[in-house]
Amino acid sequence: MLLMLDFDGVLHPLDAFDAHAWYGAGPSRTALTRFAHVPALALALVPHAEVRIVISSSWQIAYPLDELKQRIAPLGERVIAATGDAGPTRYASIRRWLETARYDGEWVALDDDDRGWPREERHRLVWCDPDTGLDADTLGELDRRIAAMRR
Repeated sequence: MLLMLDFDGVLHPLDAFDAHAWYGAGPSRTALTRFAHVPALALALVPHAEVRIVISSSWQIAYPLDELKQRIAPLGERVIAATGDAGPTRYASIRRWLETARYDGEWVALDDDDRGWPREERHRLVWCDPDTGLDADTLGELDRRIAAMRR
């Protein structure tokens, strides 16, 4: 079972504070730092030991997979791949990765970008509000979707 994982707008709000940024990001509406929601997602996945992660975030363009795994520790040990930047939408990149990897098992995506998702695949998307990222409701929905895929 796979979790296609976006970063911005999911693991932290889109305007999360980055203490290491070299550019002026402008005022932030949140005091949260980047990757602030990683611990909550890691805890939510504890009962789902079978879930492996494929990174679908645009961060994969700028950073090697090993560095991405470190940035999302303790989730890093679950990461098996990144989708690559292979499409005009996140869904297209995910679909391309699934086809290339010849993966035909169950999967779900955590993402704040729902552009390009066909109606018949919307059940695979757990949408996050980009202003907050993961919250209790979203984590509850993810848990329900994973449980449904097990049946």
